[in-house]
Amino acid sequence: MKYYNDAASQAVLTHCKRELMQAIWKLLLDNEFMTAYEYGDVIECADGMKRRVYPRFFTYAADYSEKCYSYLISFNDSTTNF
Repeated sequence: MKYYNDAASQAVLTHCKRELMQAIWKLLLDNEFMTAYEYGDVIECADGMKRRVYPRFFTYAADYSEKCYSYLISFNDSTTNF
């Protein structure tokens, strides 16, 4: 095993984070999940009825200006004061 005197650069850390996220998605999106995603999965609900459900991942994606605007809206009721 080699040891380096320098810390990893920002580019290397960014690359490692991206590779980690890709590996996690590969684990999550296995064949069983993809079949349920496409065709649904029948489950028995609390009321005794069987229903077909479709699993989904919900994400929030926004660029920097949208994030700032969302923050300002949540911080201040009036959007005309900024």
